[in-house]
Amino acid sequence: MKKTAIIIATAFIACVGCNKEIDTPVSEGITITAVAPPVNKTAVDGLQVQWTTGDKVALFQTGGSPELFTLQGEGPVTTGTFTSSATSLSPNGLAAYPGTSAANSGKQIDVEIPAEFAYGTAPIPMVGVSTGGTTFNFSLTTGAIRVSYTGVPEDASKFILTSDKNVSGTLRIADYTAPTGAAFTGDGTGKTFTVTGVTSGNLEFTLPLVAGTHNIEIKLVASDGTTVIPGSAKSISSLEVVAGKISKMKAIAVSSTPSGPQIYKISKLWIWGGTGPEYNCSKLYELLTDEQFAKYKNFDNTDNRGPRALKDNYFQLDPDSTFTNWAGADARNWWYVYSQNGQLLDLSSFYELIPRSTATWAMDGDNLTLTPSGGSAVTAKILPPGTYDLPNTSPLKQLTVSSMTLQFTITGGTDYWDNAASDLDVFAKHPRAMFLELEQMPEGFDVPEASKTTDADFEFEPPFDITSLPGAWNVYGGNKAPFGIWVLGGSGSDPAFVSPIEKSWDWSDSIWYESDNGLTISVSSMTETAVTGTTNWWSGNDGKWWDYTWKKTGEDLSRFYNKIPKGQSNFTLDIAKMEVTLGNGNVAKILKPGTYVYSQSYKNPTFTVPAACFALQFHIMDPISATSDQWSDVDRFVNAPLEYIIMFEKP
Repeated sequence: MKKTAIIIATAFIACVGCNKEIDTPVSEGITITAVAPPVNKTAVDGLQVQWTTGDKVALFQTGGSPELFTLQGEGPVTTGTFTSSATSLSPNGLAAYPGTSAANSGKQIDVEIPAEFAYGTAPIPMVGVSTGGTTFNFSLTTGAIRVSYTGVPEDASKFILTSDKNVSGTLRIADYTAPTGAAFTGDGTGKTFTVTGVTSGNLEFTLPLVAGTHNIEIKLVASDGTTVIPGSAKSISSLEVVAGKISKMKAIAVSSTPSGPQIYKISKLWIWGGTGPEYNCSKLYELLTDEQFAKYKNFDNTDNRGPRALKDNYFQLDPDSTFTNWAGADARNWWYVYSQNGQLLDLSSFYELIPRSTATWAMDGDNLTLTPSGGSAVTAKILPPGTYDLPNTSPLKQLTVSSMTLQFTITGGTDYWDNAASDLDVFAKHPRAMFLELEQMPEGFDVPEASKTTDADFEFEPPFDITSLPGAWNVYGGNKAPFGIWVLGGSGSDPAFVSPIEKSWDWSDSIWYESDNGLTISVSSMTETAVTGTTNWWSGNDGKWWDYTWKKTGEDLSRFYNKIPKGQSNFTLDIAKMEVTLGNGNVAKILKPGTYVYSQSYKNPTFTVPAACFALQFHIMDPISATSDQWSDVDRFVNAPLEYIIMFEKP
């Protein structure tokens, strides 16, 4: 049994009704006539169920085994004459297709659905009901899926469909008047169909699927039995299969690997994100137009590295699987820095999804994977032109694209209920996906030499603006980790960073009083070389100070750690050295945002100052030889504290 071929170019639609008839006997044996279901013209024009050469139906008998009837003559025909060699029968009014392995018990009918078909031979199970004589009206007992491919390469050898439901085995129709009651018996455990003998060019075939909701994956496989033909794989979620209907898939165009490079430019860039899509808190923004860029200017454009740096980039995919991100005539990539309330946030962990220069590319169905050398692979879903629902949004949000688009899922964000639906929420707190709509250059196009630039080595270093110093600051972290007070300490060649607050048991309980302190900076004069003003080091909300007492001995270590003058005091900042001299004569280096390596140790300990923060580093002593207390707390805090660092953040 097969269906007449048509080209498929629309979404899933239902299409088939069903009836069959049976003719009068001939001189040898018993003859019946079966009429195939008629076409449902309102759904699909030209889609028919037809009998084909060699088809067999099983006629069930009361108290006996089914009798097989074989189509006489050649198909395809909508009305077929079927003949058996039997000379007498006791029919019970039921027949089944396919008839090769059908069996029944009372009014139950069992039909075998094999897991492997030769191309063009997949039968759709049907039940025929007698009208009172030798005429049987057949109807489909399952649904079916009609699959079409165009442009299949010669190397294709078979088609594979996998469902999360059983698709093959013995199907039992418990009630022939209600086809949706069909269910697999105990051996119905196969979840895969394989169609062998597929050929190059255009393919079209129909496979039975039991009624219900299926999540399926389909693909064409090369002659080696494992390699997926590029562009042939597709996943379909929540496919509703209805008994008696054939769901028709949109034709899948298989793209063979071109002989030359595929080159694209970015035409649009969307960011979708935000807390609570189900509460209408998420937003979808397109960033490359002049209007949108001006409106959503929080993405920092230092050195022309804002999102629009991507507008002149070229993406080149070579046949040897090399991917190149040409940075364009401006030699710039987007550096993913976001500005909020004077703070610069590095968002590369969200948005750095396209390799900066070169990578390898691989395509599996509608997925494109890019793997930079020594880096992690990133996979984007390829969206053809169309309109797509953004998941879990209420009311429903949609994205419409007019050309091929790469969809990157963004991970690592957290909900920001304090200010849901704000730009900060969308872009910096919980971005969810990035979409790049691409314009493909014509075949034979070569990237202009002036655009064959790369921008692989830039790193975001948050700038430190001297003018940002005035104002109120708090000790970083307060009483919660990560703390803002640290000591680089330890004798010998292996000092390490350790926080006094993390080791609070070594100190008088007053250690906690220091961790919530505040520092207010006022500037009275500023030149190109120096800044002068006042500091106010105050005791925080608890109104108390650290007494710097080492608990085990009662020793006062204020000579090491009481560095900032309490209350109001003068200061002078040497801009060239980035050293500040406080009113009590203590000198500290100002550490701007960034990571610092300390060479006293063979392990080179590092200290990092986050964006929008700064730290004061006080030098306590030079390295000393290893003591008998090496690597202990007393060695780091009492014997050999080398550097004392207090880090500050905005309230």
